[in-house]
Amino acid sequence: MIRRFLAATILFLAMGTSVVRSQESEIPDEFLTVAEKSEYKATSLSLEVEQFIDLCDAKSDLISKFEYGRTVDGKPMTAVVLAKGPYEAGKMDDRFRALVIGNIHSGECDGKEGLLEIIRNVAIQSKCSWLDNMVVIIAPNYNADGNDKVAATNRRGQVGPENGMGVRANSQQLDLNRDFVKLESPEAQNLIRLMDKAKPHLFIDCHTTNGSKHRYPLTYDVPHNPSSPPMIRKFMRDSMMPDITSRMKGKNIDTFYYGNFDRTGKRWESYGFEPRYSTEYFGMRGGLAVLSESYSYATYKERIDASREFVKSCLDYCHDHADPIKQLIDDSRSDFMAAAKSRPASVTISLDAKMVPFAKPEVILAYNGSEPAEIEVEFWSDFEPITTTSLPFAYLLPAQLKSSVEKLKQHGIQVEELSSDMSFKIEFEVIKALNRSQQPFQNHSMVRLETTQDTCERTFPAGTSVVRTAQPLGRLASYMLEARSNDGLATWNFLDDELDVDGEFPIVRILAPIEFK
Repeated sequence: MIRRFLAATILFLAMGTSVVRSQESEIPDEFLTVAEKSEYKATSLSLEVEQFIDLCDAKSDLISKFEYGRTVDGKPMTAVVLAKGPYEAGKMDDRFRALVIGNIHSGECDGKEGLLEIIRNVAIQSKCSWLDNMVVIIAPNYNADGNDKVAATNRRGQVGPENGMGVRANSQQLDLNRDFVKLESPEAQNLIRLMDKAKPHLFIDCHTTNGSKHRYPLTYDVPHNPSSPPMIRKFMRDSMMPDITSRMKGKNIDTFYYGNFDRTGKRWESYGFEPRYSTEYFGMRGGLAVLSESYSYATYKERIDASREFVKSCLDYCHDHADPIKQLIDDSRSDFMAAAKSRPASVTISLDAKMVPFAKPEVILAYNGSEPAEIEVEFWSDFEPITTTSLPFAYLLPAQLKSSVEKLKQHGIQVEELSSDMSFKIEFEVIKALNRSQQPFQNHSMVRLETTQDTCERTFPAGTSVVRTAQPLGRLASYMLEARSNDGLATWNFLDDELDVDGEFPIVRILAPIEFK
């Protein structure tokens, strides 16, 4: 293991990757980050992050600090608004809005340090072209509790910081990048509240990865889930990411889509499509979502520089294309809601999918033994539906599913109640198989259901919860409520008390448009 790690490190350092310098001008000593002051041997503790942000806030009117919640251990969850003129989350204006987080896995601290440099550079330079038409919200230290559990033995195999880094999980021992459906952590609940208020057009989540040896100091990805808006996924793959890749190349930083070689070395394979992941989740909410993954075997400084420049390149691109992107998001949302309201059956929701290759092979900057090489591969990063359903007009949830209703509301999904008894023609499902994982995952025994569908006329009492699909988060609501979803409420055990083989799934579907009272 040690020999493999050293070999990978030597190879990466030998490849001569050139990244831009951190400083565009001389930085006063008091505005150096912990990483910079330590000559890239350390990363900042949460208190040091707070103090650094306070310093920047005091320096510039373009910067304002706010707290958007508390962690499990009671630490402040701090965000910074970069904006010209006043901005308050929840009060909409015409500016493009971006939300960027770092340190969701706090051993992966490069993004945190790079984001602090972005904040600092705005503070001391007092100029930033993005802010002509954008508001940028940065939460650099999302997993503040994990951040402070520093040890040099954490995240073995990563090249620095040699003084140590934090841990992956939060203080509940949850992986926060698997919590975006179940929302069991205060960190995720607070972030979703911020999303609901700020309604960002762009979301970036900064990570660090290891895996296969290659020559990219940073890789990236965009949403995979076939149920996320297709026109947005197409735009990101066909227009946005090629442009950003070119911008990074202009800074002497090679980038490509996140992946790893399979055992044959002939495939470059991505990760999953489930909305439990932050960027897949935000894609299901209808915005632009970008995963940033700096590379463990690059030096700590190179990773910070690459993370900072990648975020800047994304913001530069959105500054240059703000109006068409906003229009694209608005059109995608309004088209979906119009269909959900009048012709819901015309919309197909993918409930499960499989990874498949894109038709075009790609060339990966990698190695052949110890020598740099360009390797042609099948690019496995597309996802094809294997279980689908047509979108219903609405879902009905009985009164006993209070915890499920509250979970929907935590996401910002709109829930109504019947004010009187009503009869509807519904589609219901009968459970034919209940498959429960024998291995716990994130403290859950994951559930997968097999069902059959039927229709009938049925009366529902006042107080029954109604979730219309014609709402901004209608795609996400459907994914969470469907019996056969691979990442819904049933999956995460919220409905366990209601599930029996040959019994009815407790949530039913109204297929055709109808008036409620």
